[in-house]
Amino acid sequence: MDNQELTTEQTPEIVVDSTIDNTEVLNDNAKRAKKPFKERVAIWYDYNKQTIPFIFIIISTIMLTAFLDVGAMPTRDWYLESHFHAMNRLHTFFPSNWTLLLPAFMFAMNLIVIILFFLSFTFSKKRSPGLLYGITALGVIKVALGLIYVLLFVTNMSDIPNLGGNPSIPSSMFTSVTIVTIGTLTTIAGVVFAWFYVDWKYVKYNE
Repeated sequence: MDNQELTTEQTPEIVVDSTIDNTEVLNDNAKRAKKPFKERVAIWYDYNKQTIPFIFIIISTIMLTAFLDVGAMPTRDWYLESHFHAMNRLHTFFPSNWTLLLPAFMFAMNLIVIILFFLSFTFSKKRSPGLLYGITALGVIKVALGLIYVLLFVTNMSDIPNLGGNPSIPSSMFTSVTIVTIGTLTTIAGVVFAWFYVDWKYVKYNE
């Protein structure tokens, strides 16, 4: 009996203070909040630089797919005249095989940018050379189509006021050219950054 009481008295009671962990967490958060903006950007870059190509491709995807003609009927309360209205007017002013192909170019660019969206998302996780080659090939095709699209408008828009009746240049043409130009530039940026952040050892490592 005495031995049991002695053992019980010699065993110290352990008290866990949960406030210590909470205080440390709060201090860590406070230190992070006090870090300069450049340092926080540098930390983000170190951990997320492989997602930069995906970010540019997201912008390119949004520019092409989100600004298609919406409710493009004058009878609607609101409508957005962009690509299809611009292509229709350009073909009306300057009918040719090239202007007739503009809708096909637009369809191909939208299809390619959607595929690029999924490829670049996967690339942000794996950074494999195989994905890089796919992104580059599709990016080159999309950029080429975008340049042809923009050039067809730019080379003909200046001649529209000289046509019979002195018509004005439709605002939809400026909208369409601006959107496609931004989409093309962001695609180029996405492909270039993908080449910077590819992991060339990815295939060898898996082998």
